[in-house]
Amino acid sequence: MTEPLRLTVNGVESELEASPDTPLLYALRNDLGLKGTRFGCGSGQCGACFVLIDGHPAHTAKLVDCYLETMEGRLELHRLPSYAPDLNPDEFVWAHMKKNGVSKKPLKQNESLLKRVQKDLVSIKDNRALVRSFFCAESVLYAKD
Repeated sequence: MTEPLRLTVNGVESELEASPDTPLLYALRNDLGLKGTRFGCGSGQCGACFVLIDGHPAHTAKLVDCYLETMEGRLELHRLPSYAPDLNPDEFVWAHMKKNGVSKKPLKQNESLLKRVQKDLVSIKDNRALVRSFFCAESVLYAKD
């Protein structure tokens, strides 16, 4: 039996149908197409199984707590305040974009803003050293691999 599930991942809200015993990894990779999500050891022993959630009311719902109980400690949940940019590695990406992206290099005539931002994000993704640097601030060391 499947149940509706609403997720907001990286600022994008999605709805999907999933069985209550579907691993979050499978929902992220298979249903949402987030192939950057990786399988760890499968037993919660390697420390790679964690999720960051903010203080949004949906994240404090009983459904989240029920799901965590089914994981029997195999999923590490980091609850952040509703606004905590210093604790969220994603915010370091946006700060980099503000300092180095479109705001510093104006669009050319007839250039698409969407395509430019997507190009800039791909450029960040392809720069492994830069991505790793977003996890070096002391406030986000909990998320460093």
